[in-house]
Amino acid sequence: MGARDFYQNEHVALRDKIEKKVETMERLQILVAGAAGSIFAWLITSKLTAPAALMAGLVPVGLTLLAAWRHHTLIAYVEHTCGYMKSLETYLSEGEGPGGWENAYDANKSGLKWWRQWFWWIMLAFCAAGCVAIWLLKQRETAPDLLAISIAG
Repeated sequence: MGARDFYQNEHVALRDKIEKKVETMERLQILVAGAAGSIFAWLITSKLTAPAALMAGLVPVGLTLLAAWRHHTLIAYVEHTCGYMKSLETYLSEGEGPGGWENAYDANKSGLKWWRQWFWWIMLAFCAAGCVAIWLLKQRETAPDLLAISIAG
């Protein structure tokens, strides 16, 4: 096997790794959104008091922060690998043609990265708002009914 065959096989293997990383990013978004929604749905129907519900409501915030950090490391891996693959494409195409997927990714990566980062900021805002809403709901549920007290008294 010559150098060209080696680089072509390496290019295919690295592209498969990148596609798996992108799939992982998408799966991570779905899983964290589902987990956060499930936790908040449970909190609405639970009998927890306001302080306990607020603490439980922070779990989706923590999950979102951890997932956003993992997402950041996956994006860094993809960008680093694409930089190397871009040079492989240039070598393999001998300067002819459009340059392949990595060259297109390099030109458009800011849009991909921008949208994926905004997903996590929006998710974090929803989780924070959910915490406040759950806390307010549980405060109202556990507060004494002042109208009933005044009528009875």
